[in-house]
Amino acid sequence: MEQTNHQKIQLKQAIADFCDLKQISQNELAKLAGVNQAIISKIMNDNWTNISDKRIRQLASYVNVSN
Repeated sequence: MEQTNHQKIQLKQAIADFCDLKQISQNELAKLAGVNQAIISKIMNDNWTNISDKRIRQLASYVNVSN
């Protein structure tokens, strides 16, 4: 299921906010959420290619975003 632009923006902002709130790096978030750091890097750089829906849902769930 393709993510809408709104959902992409929402997840990207939630990742940034979560890292700021918890004072953790994107790498630390990746470890906590159980995803590869490259996935977070791609999202933060608006490169959504080759990121599975499963990983997007997993990360969104961890940072409390409903997609």
